Amino acid sequence: VVCLIDTIESDPLPCGYFDHVNSYGMDVLLMNDPTGETTKQYARVVTVYANSPAERCGLQRNDFIGQVDDNKMASTVIKNLVNGRSRTLVVSHLGVNEEENSFFWTSVDTLTLPLSERVIVPTVMVSRMVASDVGYLMLTDLSHTDDITAAIRRLEGQGMNDLIIDTT
Repeated sequence: VVCLIDTIESDPLPCGYFDHVNSYGMDVLLMNDPTGETTKQYARVVTVYANSPAERCGLQRNDFIGQVDDNKMASTVIKNLVNGRSRTLVVSHLGVNEEENSFFWTSVDTLTLPLSERVIVPTVMVSRMVASDVGYLMLTDLSHTDDITAAIRRLEGQGMNDLIIDTT
């Protein structure tokens, strides 16, 4: 069984801020405060590329950037963030209250990005088993079939019978 899941499709803004040439190696979506407590905007990290400055400073998928350098998050600030002209990030982490079906902030960190650089984006971002017989692939490009086939073969070697493909 193969399921195609596009986790970005439901977000209000499409991806497209990422600059491969002069980059920190992340892609973000601008959104309002997910807790609903303020009108503040955040850049939700949707992708952190392997071996990138963003990965080296500790940034992770689903971190929420609320401030860049001394500026609150806004669409004008994102340009500087993704094209390598910003260095200090205030990053918040989100928790879930399942009983009340609500979100809350769990912690805030300040991260310093290393210098921006050219970032190479792999076809297969994530390849892992998510259950004893279920594999998971996160793909950035569906046209490099050799890379995808090799990842599927590795998962089959680990006992995969079903596969989830995420085309984020």
